[in-house]
Amino acid sequence: MKKYLTPTNIIVVLMAIALAYLAISMHRPAPEGVEGFAQCLTAQGVELYTTATCPHCASQKALFGSSISKLTHYLCDSDGRQKCIEENIRHIPAWKINGEILVGEKSIEELSQLTGCELA
Repeated sequence: MKKYLTPTNIIVVLMAIALAYLAISMHRPAPEGVEGFAQCLTAQGVELYTTATCPHCASQKALFGSSISKLTHYLCDSDGRQKCIEENIRHIPAWKINGEILVGEKSIEELSQLTGCELA
């Protein structure tokens, strides 16, 4: 009998689930007021650093729904790799706010307090 529950297979399945969740969450309509909030963050020079397979990154991006495209956002495992190296991003998700790198998921309320942007 073949073994199908190998560590490699489990990792592949978990990554597929995380990617599917991310794909679904990024195409949800943004909650009311989030688009303007994301635009304010971008105007303030705020940057978000993530990877495609990080579940915490997926949760962070899901807060913004389709408005994630309004944020300055770098994928450290693909086209944003060089920027992440330049910024010395070692842990994700990470936010660059007022020149400081802050690691970990941030709520809308935390981001608002750190930037002065408001959810309208």
